[in-house]
Amino acid sequence: MFAQLKTLTGLSAESLLIRGLVGLATLCCLTSHPLDVSEHKHTDHAGHAHISQSDAQADAASSPLQAFSLSSLLGMHSITTENFPVEPVAAMARRVAAELQPGIQRPIHIVSVSRRELTPVAAVARNRSMCVIVLNTNPDGWAVWERFFDRVAESERMNVAEVAIAHEIGHCAEREAKGQDVANAAFDPLEGEVFADIFATLYAQQFMGERARIALDTLQDLRDEYARREPTHATGERLKALQTQFQQLQGQPLTPVTMAQTASQLREAHIH
Repeated sequence: MFAQLKTLTGLSAESLLIRGLVGLATLCCLTSHPLDVSEHKHTDHAGHAHISQSDAQADAASSPLQAFSLSSLLGMHSITTENFPVEPVAAMARRVAAELQPGIQRPIHIVSVSRRELTPVAAVARNRSMCVIVLNTNPDGWAVWERFFDRVAESERMNVAEVAIAHEIGHCAEREAKGQDVANAAFDPLEGEVFADIFATLYAQQFMGERARIALDTLQDLRDEYARREPTHATGERLKALQTQFQQLQGQPLTPVTMAQTASQLREAHIH
């Protein structure tokens, strides 16, 4: 059991034991009161609400016990909404959305809501008329930022998150170019991740300046580290193969429209 968890998490057996004990102690203290979804914050870059309370209820766990996950068991809540607040991330995401909106036909909406998925940010399809980027306020989902942040200084966290937001918007750009919905199950997930990583890299080079370096190094490290565990995100080798092209493009101005076109060209040029 410890060997399997060590492979899954990258933690030592000793760390797993300690975190497991902490998590079990936390579980013993949990109550089963329903979540109050009436306080979920649904905002887009224009400050308007677009996802109903019923949608939030459908996606949110109905109690803290149901929301309990492996990250809770292992004590992996060093990233919380208190030490990495949602609103500054949402404000940053709205800025990124505004910068990239000229290259996306559908309006980009940034939404903060609790969802079951163990991911802090994702592109989801509510309908074909908008690109919805969800910031997951579920403590278990938000805690997964730790995977992004455990190798960088606290001052770099927002930069890493910015690249993650650009990556998710990249999913919208890619599906839009193909005339597909974001959640189209027929789409090759690995090729979608390759495109989104390339798009995020181009975004960082165009808009983030010196702030991009550590964030992009973190993206590469994550893809290398989790390649075997998450084959649909095994983009590391493709990104390495594109380093020369990325360097050549660094001094060239790209608009949001040409960024999507360039991402498509680079992906197609390096299909294995």
